[in-house]
Amino acid sequence: MAKVRVLNPKEYHSSILGKVRNVLDALKIHESLFALPFAYIAMLISANGLPTLIQFIFITLAMVGARNFGMAMNQVIDKKIDAMNPYNENRHLPSGRVGSLEMLLFSIVALALFVFSAWMLGPLPFILAWPAAAYMVLYSYTKRFTWAANLILGSVLAIGPGGAWIGVTGSISSEMLFLCAAVFLWASAFDILYHIRSRDFYLKDGLHSIPQEFGIKTALNWARTHDVLAVVVFILVGIVTQIAWPYYLGITIVSIILVYKHTILIPYDETKINRTFFRFNAMISIAILSFTFLAVILK
Repeated sequence: MAKVRVLNPKEYHSSILGKVRNVLDALKIHESLFALPFAYIAMLISANGLPTLIQFIFITLAMVGARNFGMAMNQVIDKKIDAMNPYNENRHLPSGRVGSLEMLLFSIVALALFVFSAWMLGPLPFILAWPAAAYMVLYSYTKRFTWAANLILGSVLAIGPGGAWIGVTGSISSEMLFLCAAVFLWASAFDILYHIRSRDFYLKDGLHSIPQEFGIKTALNWARTHDVLAVVVFILVGIVTQIAWPYYLGITIVSIILVYKHTILIPYDETKINRTFFRFNAMISIAILSFTFLAVILK
């Protein structure tokens, strides 16, 4: 019987399997938890119940492909900036644990998955997939020339529920636009908060964000305003779609989470940002999805 040779750590990281694992670690696959639930929310509401199995599968694959394409391209484009930013210098790409070629190859695979999944969902999703992919790439450059980069990130994440809605219905509707607006407000709020900690670096290196342009106090107020408006628009989504009462219970829970999130940031402490960014955003998206699911089941 042939012996199975166990790779040592150095050999493993240089193997194809090791390189793929390093790329996946760099892209933080688990962070898809932020965006994917909103695509499912759009899917449930637009289907007025449960979607078909085909729709569920290819909406999921499209979201995974789009998110990882955008993240991979962002890290390649921002490699030099991340290497100089004390908060990002330990990322896989600037630290050399992942090469640019590996990340680019992965981004091509992710883009192919996104476009193929959109094609399987219908003509309109396939047509819109291309400008959506271009817009995701454009976002990575915006911090170089406009403080609105945080808002543009919010609009990038709003593509997800819009795409899922179109994947189910094959068309654009006013209800879809309300949901996209709510996600835009929520996502841009947390991106503003996330970039407060890099304000000094942005000032020093001529990069742009709302905290860099207007200061920390204004950035905090801007984020709070966006979160309040997000709750209002999520309520409007429920009204215009005539969804059942459990949905509003989910929005109430989300409102409590958002109030607590901003409470722990008073006074501002950058050490709390990571906890705020990762923990609370996952809780919010999962809470809305869970109660939306109950609403469409109990209608």
